[in-house]
Amino acid sequence: MDGASECTRCPQGHFQAQGNATACDQCARGFTTRYLAADSVHACECEEGFYLRRDRADADGRCVACTT
Repeated sequence: MDGASECTRCPQGHFQAQGNATACDQCARGFTTRYLAADSVHACECEEGFYLRRDRADADGRCVACTT
């Protein structure tokens, strides 16, 4: 298979939005994926112990630490 690229299986915390891409994109700071080979930025979620605040109009899309 001359000229063909090998598929890349993205590690946890990364995703590959285009099926024919040979590189992975990293989730934003504070975000990760639950599984390997994520295929969309929508697979990125807050790391364990954090949550995405959506209860206020000024929520900025960052992960906030859970409180006990």
